[in-house]
Amino acid sequence: MSLRRYRVTWTVRLAGGFFTLALLTTVVCERPKPPRLGYVDSAELLNKFERAVRVRAELQTTTGRWQAQVKLLEQELAGLRQRYIDESPAMSANQQKALRDQIVQREQDYTQVVQELNTKAARMEIEKMQPVYDEINTILREYGKRHGYDMILGATPAGNIVYADTASNLTDDILGAIARRQQSQRR
Repeated sequence: MSLRRYRVTWTVRLAGGFFTLALLTTVVCERPKPPRLGYVDSAELLNKFERAVRVRAELQTTTGRWQAQVKLLEQELAGLRQRYIDESPAMSANQQKALRDQIVQREQDYTQVVQELNTKAARMEIEKMQPVYDEINTILREYGKRHGYDMILGATPAGNIVYADTASNLTDDILGAIARRQQSQRR
């Protein structure tokens, strides 16, 4: 092998080696950092967040009154049914039909009232709880940015997080941030 060919071969090898070294250095040094993740227990957050507890108690009070109204309608309907059972043998066919029609009408009224109240309760819950969710989400965003988190997940009883080390649980930290924010707003 000639000296010239030997130099070219080594020059190519060295250039290739330097290129490989430069590429590896770039890949290793430029490799993105792993994301910083955390999670909160959403149910615990809502159960311990004072404003959420207050709003849910208000919702329960209101829906409790509605449930009492529904209970009265159920009792009235049960009374009509029992009356039909007890008195229909002594009634004429026309009286029986009139009472059956009255029962059917009351059942329809009952169903309509229950549907309307359920819809009203769902709307009211969204209306009352949305500001609470918005406040929690704002605090989570601020906390995540301030502490360098790329993502904070919400764990629910339905199990959307299958496993997470408890060291990643930020629930108590977020509850502390909420408490500090409430104190500063009261001043």
